[in-house]
Amino acid sequence: MAGIIDKVGILTQMAVDKGREVVDVNKLKMEIKSEERTIKSYLLIIGQYVALHDVLRDNDIIVEQLQKIKESDQRIDELKAKLDIIQSRR
Repeated sequence: MAGIIDKVGILTQMAVDKGREVVDVNKLKMEIKSEERTIKSYLLIIGQYVALHDVLRDNDIIVEQLQKIKESDQRIDELKAKLDIIQSRR
């Protein structure tokens, strides 16, 4: 009987250890995701600064992306105008 109780105790401890491991792994994964989101937000801030302050105008990639932003802004203005027309008809 003592052998069965010892085995149950060992299995219980193994399950507890595995549970802690899963919790630790998930916690680390969440921390990694959080740091990745932080990096993305910093990159966004850098990108906004570059765009708003005309930095790196000699870089073809930056110039191309700024042009795409300008085109999207124009498209947004067109869409908003259409939306205003539709809403004014109501």
